[in-house]
Amino acid sequence: MTFEPSRVAVSTVRGRVMGCRGQITVAAPRGRGDRLAAAALDRLRHLERCWSRFLPHSDISRLNRADGRPVVVDPSTVVLLGAMASGVRATAGSFDPTLLTGVIGLGPARWWSGRDGEATTTLDHTNGRSDWIDETIVDADGLRIRLPAGVQLDGGAIGKGLAADLVAADLLAWGATGVRVVVGGDLRVVSPSVIAVRAPGWDGVIDHVAIADGGLATSGTGPAPGGVGHRGRPVVDPRTGCPVSRVAAPDIVQVSVATRAAADAEVLATAILVDGFASRDRLVGEAAVLAVRADGRLVANAAWRALRCPRGIGVAS
Repeated sequence: MTFEPSRVAVSTVRGRVMGCRGQITVAAPRGRGDRLAAAALDRLRHLERCWSRFLPHSDISRLNRADGRPVVVDPSTVVLLGAMASGVRATAGSFDPTLLTGVIGLGPARWWSGRDGEATTTLDHTNGRSDWIDETIVDADGLRIRLPAGVQLDGGAIGKGLAADLVAADLLAWGATGVRVVVGGDLRVVSPSVIAVRAPGWDGVIDHVAIADGGLATSGTGPAPGGVGHRGRPVVDPRTGCPVSRVAAPDIVQVSVATRAAADAEVLATAILVDGFASRDRLVGEAAVLAVRADGRLVANAAWRALRCPRGIGVAS
């Protein structure tokens, strides 16, 4: 990560957040960087308190046990639900945030506005659950969300990336001139950066890319080459409710995506894992994609190859 050296200082803060390691690097006018980095870490922890399904008093936990009753939430949770719905729509349901460990979600969604005829947001499933259309309502003005009974949200496949995006935007608004926010395997950068992509199981670096302004996320499905176990949350196929596990080459065991935002990268990585390699071009548009096949081979699209920098090692495409 590089910055103008004259009147700018670089500050870094690290901490455990959202169940993984977090790191925030900030370039800011001298004397401000440490305060901005600390405030950004506090912001990440606030988002964790709102979104974690492992915390009993988080917005997500309260929504999941509300049994159809409206819940007052933090403004960030309204943003999260909107990002979830946009991701489902963009992937035609391959990404589905209504899946919890082995539980089948309800299908595609759409997002629009109007409350009591003016400002309500509604999510729409198309697989016969009319209550999803009728009862899942977000009042963005009053910060109230009502899920239909039985719907369970899991922010794990988008929350880290979205948190990195939001905190990066906050830092820029607070006066930072360059930002790098890392939450586990997701990151958002706003300043030229070289990023290492690790192999499944984190046993070595398989590639390097240079990103000036954008997000990157990596997601894996199962056993890594050489038998090393995968990391992170299981990826569930919405069509079967079962964890995705692809063990025969040339199927994918890990996907890294670089695109304009970390949340979008997370959604696309999950969708490609669910739909398989053949779906890659249909899903990604202009996003950069690196796939690791079960036999250890790497396959990158043209957009990814354009981001590669000389530090890249062990690359086969």
